[in-house]
Amino acid sequence: MVLLDLVTTWIKKLLRLYIIFLLAALLGLTFVQVLARYVMQNPFTATDQLARIALVWLTFMGAAVAMLENKNVRIDTLERLLPKGVRHFLSVGFDIVLVALLAILTVKGYEVYQVGAFQTIVGTPFSYQAIFSALVVGVALMGLFVLIRLIKKLRYGSQVSLNTED
Repeated sequence: MVLLDLVTTWIKKLLRLYIIFLLAALLGLTFVQVLARYVMQNPFTATDQLARIALVWLTFMGAAVAMLENKNVRIDTLERLLPKGVRHFLSVGFDIVLVALLAILTVKGYEVYQVGAFQTIVGTPFSYQAIFSALVVGVALMGLFVLIRLIKKLRYGSQVSLNTED
């Protein structure tokens, strides 16, 4: 498990750096778009489209980091009232269902990715594969992180987190 924790830590660091890069790109593209539109009175179509690509990637990579840190959104009001054993059983069951769902989304997302090759994004040299690849990569990463979390839960038998900074 030490190797798994080390790999998880490095993946998290790389994802965080990538998210910082995406935020900087999004900020820069939006700033250029505002300048072009309101100062030069000549908006660029490419900056708007590139900002959309960056935003989609940012969304899916951020969701993957949230999953990695076990901070996925869930309503646990009633769950808190249950005994610890029942909560653990439900948590494992939830993760099994989530891994299956994310696997299906990865496969179906790849099909959408392939269709996107034939549709170009106006004003850019990219096709819609640039956007749909964020779905495939992000959902696959989420599935990997939930699978690792599930393995840890089954091995150690308690609520575990992939967050190695805790």
